[in-house]
Amino acid sequence: MPRERQETLGRVLTRRVGFRNAGRVLGVVSAWAFYVDKFGRAPTQTELQGETARSHASWSRDLAIFARAFPDEESPDRIARLLLARLRSDRKVGLEVAVAGAWSVPFSVVAL
Repeated sequence: MPRERQETLGRVLTRRVGFRNAGRVLGVVSAWAFYVDKFGRAPTQTELQGETARSHASWSRDLAIFARAFPDEESPDRIARLLLARLRSDRKVGLEVAVAGAWSVPFSVVAL
């Protein structure tokens, strides 16, 4: 009997915005989660630019793609915090390594 494939964050994002843009969305959520983990609060776009050395235009474009992927979300904050909580519970490795596994996190972790 074939094994049922679990719906993952990566698969859902790929369907919603395409493979390349799914990676961009995960990049935004991951950067947001790093910032929340580091400072205990949501970042501003200016702070994200400073932490990542990416331009305002790049962040604006990626946040617009995030908004297409998650139209009911005001920002990546809620999803980043849920993902961070999930990764913290599995934290046998550093957060940097754990975030790399975000693609395969069950979508139910971040679903409304």
